[in-house]
Amino acid sequence: MEYTHEQQEKALSLAFKRCEMNNHTVYLEKKTDLGTWADRLIGFWYRKNMPVRRSYMYCNTLDMTFFYLQNGKAMYTYAGQADKRDSGELLIQAFAKAEEIRIEMERAIIEV
Repeated sequence: MEYTHEQQEKALSLAFKRCEMNNHTVYLEKKTDLGTWADRLIGFWYRKNMPVRRSYMYCNTLDMTFFYLQNGKAMYTYAGQADKRDSGELLIQAFAKAEEIRIEMERAIIEV
């Protein structure tokens, strides 16, 4: 089944709300909108007007972008570097939260 951008945006909002994250949805109108390194990894799956949610996930140098493939598969990309501000426990927390969000995205897309 293919999902519209509106359904994907609604599911992203629902999943982020359930995970107590307050980031807002951004629409990638064109490839030049892929501004972060995590966004640039989306280039493999890019679709015009694609809704995404971005987050630094508690870190200074880690960014993540959450999105759906057209078939509703929940995905996220990430990019960054580790220095003394973002090492160890913060990175573990960030990826644990990212996985929580991805799982909630899978639930939410079914509901919309």
